[in-house]
Amino acid sequence: MPAAAPSSPGPASGGGAAVNAAPAVRTLCWALVRTDRTVRMADVAAVGEALGCTEQQLRHGVRRLCERDGLTREGRGRHGVVRLPPSMDELWDLDHALVGHAYRQDAGLAPWDGRWRLLTSSVPETRRADRDRLRSRLVDLGGAAVSPGTYVSPHDWWEVVLPMVDRLDLVAHVTWGELARLVVAGTVEPRTIAARLWSTDALATAYATAHDRTEEAVRAWPSLGAPGRLHAWVGATAAIIEPFEIDPLLPPELAEPVGRPARAAYAALTGRFLADVEGADGYAVAVAMADAAGVRCPDRARGARHLPVRPI
Repeated sequence: MPAAAPSSPGPASGGGAAVNAAPAVRTLCWALVRTDRTVRMADVAAVGEALGCTEQQLRHGVRRLCERDGLTREGRGRHGVVRLPPSMDELWDLDHALVGHAYRQDAGLAPWDGRWRLLTSSVPETRRADRDRLRSRLVDLGGAAVSPGTYVSPHDWWEVVLPMVDRLDLVAHVTWGELARLVVAGTVEPRTIAARLWSTDALATAYATAHDRTEEAVRAWPSLGAPGRLHAWVGATAAIIEPFEIDPLLPPELAEPVGRPARAAYAALTGRFLADVEGADGYAVAVAMADAAGVRCPDRARGARHLPVRPI
């Protein structure tokens, strides 16, 4: 998870007041990834400072990002770039699929099939690192622990989970299957089970914050020049990334879709960004989000495959 963002607002920029509090540097950088898999330090400096980040926060945040996520930095200062490795392509494609699934659920196009997917593992202590990685990825994919080593999900996740188990060489330690009937703590009612296994309080708060920041950007949009619109869109993007990182994307049959208003508002803002700002189609998140959400935007904005929204 990104570090908590500073709460002080940034200075006015680009023909209008800044509309967002300073984002975490990690989410800021993910918002600024370009379609060539690079982040330009000139972008990070200009947008970060406009949104209230200090030079020291930006410098340290970029260094931590490179250390944590395996990115490489080329060049110094504002002339440098941070490059994402090709090894992240699979994760980006997965992120794109997850975001697309969220928007399909919002539109009523991905109903739950009523089945639960269950995976249980018994990995020896000598393989602790692989065990922890497996469990972390299952949670990132929306799974919840029902008992130590046992995870459940309403999603048909096997195309992602089983190859991961194979890559970790844990096939001999894993049992998996599907259930039409799941009983947790004596209850069989699906919504009650979902409420017990997945807490949505923090998620609802994060999406509410993202929605507020997006609406601020929309209100300020007509008075902003191109730099200010970029800054406003990046601030909204950084805000929407945070709840996406913790969202299990429960189907509406199991829980109220607390992220739907924020996702709809952000998709509309992204469509305006692509239509109104020259060069907006160079930002991978903007293009891929518009594609995932089915937003109408200029033809020049189509074609990106990757969406670095939820690195896992």
